[in-house]
Amino acid sequence: MECYRHPGVETGVECSRCGRPICASCMVEAPVGFHCPECLREARLPWSRRVRARGRLLRLGLSPGKVSGALVVVNALVLLADLLVGGRLTQLGASFPPAIARGEYWRLLTPVFLHAGLLHLALNSYAILIFGPGLEGLLGTGWFLALYFLSGLAASATSYAFSWRLAYSVGASGAVFGLLGAWVALHWRRRHFSRQARQGLASLLLLVGLNVAFGLVMPAVDNLAHVGGLAGGFLAGLALDPGVNLRAWRWVGVLGVLAGSLFLVYLGNLRWG
Repeated sequence: MECYRHPGVETGVECSRCGRPICASCMVEAPVGFHCPECLREARLPWSRRVRARGRLLRLGLSPGKVSGALVVVNALVLLADLLVGGRLTQLGASFPPAIARGEYWRLLTPVFLHAGLLHLALNSYAILIFGPGLEGLLGTGWFLALYFLSGLAASATSYAFSWRLAYSVGASGAVFGLLGAWVALHWRRRHFSRQARQGLASLLLLVGLNVAFGLVMPAVDNLAHVGGLAGGFLAGLALDPGVNLRAWRWVGVLGVLAGSLFLVYLGNLRWG
């Protein structure tokens, strides 16, 4: 690789924020890896805020990755509770279009905590632990949770707006596809600067394609929810990218995904109401 600021100078180091290759004269040591001069100037104030917030989380005993683990634990406890009460939590919280049309809008978010058995829980838990901790450390706990639940909302809203399935739908897979979509967005942003980003993007797109194909051949899978979660996560990932965007733009992007999800809910109400 050649330094993007000094063509002809070979280097093996990439900026940990934007992924561009940087030589020894350009790299600036950061708490995690090295930054290029542009990223350092763009993110100096937001970075200091994140460092202070990170310190507060560590004092509270919360380190990057622990919230991802907490989501897995909560999902497991909800499944246990649901088994103990004979599935009544699923009946009350699963996504079901006629119930949502009657005003039970909590069903757009509660499915991310519900699962149809141990295998379903295990698959989603594994995916959360694979894709979650890295995003949690990169975005910060608050933005990570916003990404997770916005993706889950986008998944449920997409299914509600376009699916004709009269069936209960549960699972964190819509939110998980959102995490996957955010990783796709981060790698896509860096594809021109980093060979690793291009390789990672190709692997992620292959994974997306395999999962979508699996959903097409399995009748019990709500593929529309997966696609909605993926799209919501991708758009949120573009907005939340700490190597590119300012704090104000993050809010604009997150609120845009929220507004889009609410518009899909409106379309669903027109269909099912």
